[in-house]
Amino acid sequence: MSVSTPIHTALLVAASLALVACAAPVKPEGADAARSALQSLQRDTTLAPYVQPLGELATAVLAAEVPTRDVAAGQHAVYVAHRKIELARAQAEQRMAEAQLKKLNAEREAIRLDVQAREAQAAKMKADAAAADALMQIPAGQ
Repeated sequence: MSVSTPIHTALLVAASLALVACAAPVKPEGADAARSALQSLQRDTTLAPYVQPLGELATAVLAAEVPTRDVAAGQHAVYVAHRKIELARAQAEQRMAEAQLKKLNAEREAIRLDVQAREAQAAKMKADAAAADALMQIPAGQ
């Protein structure tokens, strides 16, 4: 049976701290998923035209991929990268919806004008037919 002494405990704690301090930096968990999300956004052909410049997103992903000993800082960088990508996707979806709305409004206006022109043409044809009928109703010689 071993008896733990304060010196042994202190040595174990010091050795543990030394091992942690000497640990090699590692890429934060989730950094690959952030890179994948960015690439997915870049490849999305429907949203790509509406995504603002990707420089800030790429910088955030690069920051998330930097190996670090500070797990909390690494996880925070991954979180920030994911949030920026999600925000960029949402903004692109909004811009796309606004563009579609603008296009649909223009189509609606074109249809409205076409209907108006057809109604005017129909009214003119009806008036011309009524005038022709009225001329035919006038007895000859009057």
